[in-house]
Amino acid sequence: SIEMQELLRENDANITVIGNFRSFNVIQTRVIYKDAGTQVEAARLAAAIGAHVIKDELVSPVADFTVLIGRDFSQ
Repeated sequence: SIEMQELLRENDANITVIGNFRSFNVIQTRVIYKDAGTQVEAARLAAAIGAHVIKDELVSPVADFTVLIGRDFSQ
């Protein structure tokens, strides 16, 4: 969503790829990180956008974080 893009940019995130998740039944907005070295930054970004943070080593190899917008996101 445009609102999420603006919120991410306001929090110094660089958006590299935008796409759809395999399902539209995502309930919780999440910041997903893959490398333990980025956990603190992922948690900071998640707190800033009102999201949960989880680790998934199989997340996109081209980005430090993946933001998955859920139904709970309202801006």
